[in-house]
Amino acid sequence: MVNTQLLEQKIIDSGVTKAFIAKKLDISPSGLWKKIHNKSSFRLPEVNTLCDILRVGNDERCSIFLP
Repeated sequence: MVNTQLLEQKIIDSGVTKAFIAKKLDISPSGLWKKIHNKSSFRLPEVNTLCDILRVGNDERCSIFLP
């Protein structure tokens, strides 16, 4: 499960929009919402891309994606 609160905060702190993230992940904005809110799961390539976009290190990655 995703730590929704922490991920949402990282997105806000990064200054990028969710629409931009969804486009980079090649998913719809509603698909991104579902993944952020644990209605569906992130695939590993999506996690890697998202962490690159948000500049998330390994420690934070674990806190967000392995709470």
